Amino acid sequence: MSILFWGLVSGNAVAQPGNLEVRVNSNRDRVAADEELTLREAIAILNGALPLEELSNSEQALVTPANGSRISFNLPPGQTKIELEEELPAIATPGVLLDGTSQAGYDKEKLESSEIPVPVVVITPTPGKQIARGLIIAADNTTVRGLSVYGFSNPSNPLLQSYQDLITPGRVTAKTPPGDIFITHRTPPEIRILRGVPEGDFPFDDDGKYDIPPKNVVIENNYLGSSEVRSAFGVYVFDGIDATIQRNRIAYHSGSAIVTSVRANNLKIQGNVLENNGSGGMPDAIRLEGVVGGTAIADNIIRNNAGSGIYVFKPDGAVEIRNNEITNNGQRYKRAAIFLTGSRHQVTGNRISTQPGPGVAVAVFPDGDRIKITNNQFSNLQGLNIDLVAQQRTGVQDYQSGDGRNPLLGLERVRQYGQLVAGYTGDSFFTRERRRQIANYGVNAPQFASREFYLTPSGTATVLGRAEPGAEIEMYRISENSGGEGVMSVPIGKTTADETGQFRIVLEGVRSGDKLSATATHPEWGTSEDAIAVQLRALPGTSSMGGGR
Repeated sequence: MSILFWGLVSGNAVAQPGNLEVRVNSNRDRVAADEELTLREAIAILNGALPLEELSNSEQALVTPANGSRISFNLPPGQTKIELEEELPAIATPGVLLDGTSQAGYDKEKLESSEIPVPVVVITPTPGKQIARGLIIAADNTTVRGLSVYGFSNPSNPLLQSYQDLITPGRVTAKTPPGDIFITHRTPPEIRILRGVPEGDFPFDDDGKYDIPPKNVVIENNYLGSSEVRSAFGVYVFDGIDATIQRNRIAYHSGSAIVTSVRANNLKIQGNVLENNGSGGMPDAIRLEGVVGGTAIADNIIRNNAGSGIYVFKPDGAVEIRNNEITNNGQRYKRAAIFLTGSRHQVTGNRISTQPGPGVAVAVFPDGDRIKITNNQFSNLQGLNIDLVAQQRTGVQDYQSGDGRNPLLGLERVRQYGQLVAGYTGDSFFTRERRRQIANYGVNAPQFASREFYLTPSGTATVLGRAEPGAEIEMYRISENSGGEGVMSVPIGKTTADETGQFRIVLEGVRSGDKLSATATHPEWGTSEDAIAVQLRALPGTSSMGGGR
């Protein structure tokens, strides 16, 4: 990988000030010794790039000792929009709190009630200006809170160039990534530029001194993006460890709301509203690439985005996706609500609905195995609940919406008088090779012993079937939802297949007419596709209501 950035963060050492609170009282964008202290000046002061003695007396009065480094706001009423003339310097001092909640008029009562208040302080480019990034973070323990940031995208002219552009005049390569908030490591000093482009993966410099990713960055309670002037991306975690993105509204971006690139270990994405993103670029609400081990995506509302709600592409490390509401995505592309490559991911407790594709699709390449998909609700999908993609399926469509139901592997269905007969003695060589060509080692969906099962007078139903030996079987009730959400699948019980693959489960609270499906989760291979549905019937002469719901 030979991409990095110039001008984002100075590599030169500067004298760092002690802990200070700097109060911004002007929405201008300039550095001048006058009566006003601007956001640009505040960042420069905390970075140690603007000495206090160069400030006017009025400005010095706005800088006071504090327990930690903090930028607060005291902007005049009606002057709370900061329109930038050029890119701000990166926040390069550890422990800075950029606190938009300090501005008069911010509704802290909503904040305490778990809502996301509309920010008062706005950061956006001056009309007619094209600026790539809003806030750049390159230091540990930085927090950005309670701000509205929008309108940042790459200039149409190739002004921002890569390493090689600086030493090879006339060469134009891809611009550095834009976004409302950009998290990255420091860039090397100028001498490193003159010595040429670093080759291979990180570290990007000789001794690893300058590409240390910032740790423990927190982005919370912000509004990122606007329908008025779209940004390219919301939060771009190019290189950062243990970052937290929580309780933000991230909307109306041409690309993804949240995207990672080089390193994003232990990233926490929780409690956000991600909507209406991806209209003109990378279409997925959350796009994860690079080193992402330990990442957790939890308790978010992800809706009305152009592609997948979550797309994990060739990651290094496993991701946990839990308790999210993922609905009405695929507005521009027919994609799975969640598309996964890689291994050992866990997808649990999510509510996935109204998608022009499957609920969760898993690609076999690269290393699509041991992915567990359990206890999720699915409704109104144009595809399977879970779609395990085969190796031969490598077209664009397969990496967007899967390839449909897989055939059985190894489990031969031998029927006698409508019942399955035991006879499974293990996979053949051909079957083992075929399994390796399908995600999750081609784990078979459960096979029910009959197309219909009968309710007892007490309202229970005993369901029999066959699956991979030792797999956990999760039963789903399939129903038509009266709320207009179409077919809904809700988990209603679990059991385990024995050493021969046989399983039996007694279901309560079911009714005649209910349809059932199931998945199998093998401890070593992962979760299967959903089974072909069967139906419950009342015994002749008994009530069709069963045990109720």
